[in-house]
Amino acid sequence: MRSRLPRLPQEIIDLIIYSLVRGEDRLTLRSCSLTCRAWLSTSRAQLFRFVVFHNHSAVLRLSAILEQSPYIGDFIRRLELHFDKFKSPNDLHILQSVFVWTRSLHSLVLTDVFPTANNFVLPEMASVSELILWRMSFRAANDFRVLMASLPNIRALRIFSLRMPALLPLESDEYPKQVSDYVANMHQLELDRCPAAIHPF
Repeated sequence: MRSRLPRLPQEIIDLIIYSLVRGEDRLTLRSCSLTCRAWLSTSRAQLFRFVVFHNHSAVLRLSAILEQSPYIGDFIRRLELHFDKFKSPNDLHILQSVFVWTRSLHSLVLTDVFPTANNFVLPEMASVSELILWRMSFRAANDFRVLMASLPNIRALRIFSLRMPALLPLESDEYPKQVSDYVANMHQLELDRCPAAIHPF
């Protein structure tokens, strides 16, 4: 009669999987998620914890997964998006649909040229507390305001190289709501390579 292998406590399994996350070993994480039921939940949560949209196919894959298993969106805590890979209206539409599922997102990283507000508007994302803009460009100052309006609970804003037209004066009637109103809860502000003439703070 074959003896059964002793079952590891779930806490030990979780520690093993967390060690893979620190090493960013995503391939092994995928294998762990297919090992057995005891490994599935933690592996899947860590596998989707940090998502990078660096091309069109990555968004399509995640969109298909979320359509079948919407709860996966709750695992995503940090999302990095390279806008230069998404030009067409269809691409931007798929992006918007994916953001609807990320109800537990904490950190949002954006890079490249932000689409105009006429083509792309993020849904309100109250869970996001950190926004990182990396080598970011805005075609219109109002696009920056629209972005901030969709993230009402930002506590940390980090900007590393920013380009956009000069903002209208904050008291301008054209934009009655000031940028400062959008960042009322902010505790940290980090600016690097941002010309003083254009940043809104």
